[in-house]
Amino acid sequence: MTKSLPYKTARVEVPILPDDANPAGNTHGGTILKLVEACGYIAASRFVNSKRDADDTTKQAGVTLLTARMERMDFLQPMFIGEVASLRATVVYTSQRTVETRVEVEAEDVIKGTRRRTNNAIISFVPQITTNGPSPALPTVVAETAEEQQWYDEGHARYQLRQGKRRDNSSNSLVPPQEDAAVESSTPSESRDVDGPRAPSDSETTLCQMMLPSDCMAGAQVVRGGVIFKLMDNAAGVVACKHCRSNVVTACVDSITMLEPLHNGGLAHITARVAFVSAKSMEVAVWVWGEDLL
Repeated sequence: MTKSLPYKTARVEVPILPDDANPAGNTHGGTILKLVEACGYIAASRFVNSKRDADDTTKQAGVTLLTARMERMDFLQPMFIGEVASLRATVVYTSQRTVETRVEVEAEDVIKGTRRRTNNAIISFVPQITTNGPSPALPTVVAETAEEQQWYDEGHARYQLRQGKRRDNSSNSLVPPQEDAAVESSTPSESRDVDGPRAPSDSETTLCQMMLPSDCMAGAQVVRGGVIFKLMDNAAGVVACKHCRSNVVTACVDSITMLEPLHNGGLAHITARVAFVSAKSMEVAVWVWGEDLL
């Protein structure tokens, strides 16, 4: 790494291969989510540790970040097998405990020499809490262009909104429903009209996967946020396919909030359930529980 490397940005370029495909032959939405989180993590980690090279005389350990939240991410266009996923992440906002990055994704056709925007995302990271002392102070990002100032202002508005929601306990609605909506029927799902209403329980799915060292951050026992994002997308895709009984693709992610970290050797239980259906789309709610086996 050279000193000329931008201190608040990161670039990642990855070829899209056949094992990255969904059943439709496009790039799996979970693969993009995982890449986006990784690129954002690089930019955020580089930023919070960049000033120590010249200014830090205490020789304290570097800051390790954990994924805290993903804001809405739209899938603007599909990405195809054989293209190159080109990602650029920029640190756009910081608070005392949060680093927010903006990640832009483009699909590049290296044969034709064309590029097109496929995704935009906002991801927040927080320092890992340790027992060795207080949480480290995070450096403040400085907007250097009018566009970056706009991103900073938007990030500050999101931060204030999140703070307000934390103070309002009634806003915490991330609790799975215990009963089906009014469309539930006493008729077994196997005998229902395939074109009629379907209860959420008909397609509700729980996936279970053990977290392995390859799922964790380098030098740590904490599972990377992008791994969880991809598992959540997998579960949501299963539910969507079961409900509409046709091929589906991820259109957007409303938000993902990371409440507690998962660790190496633990089990991740991912439950997905239909929350809303319109004529052309459906919304799937996903919850993740961690089980410590040791």
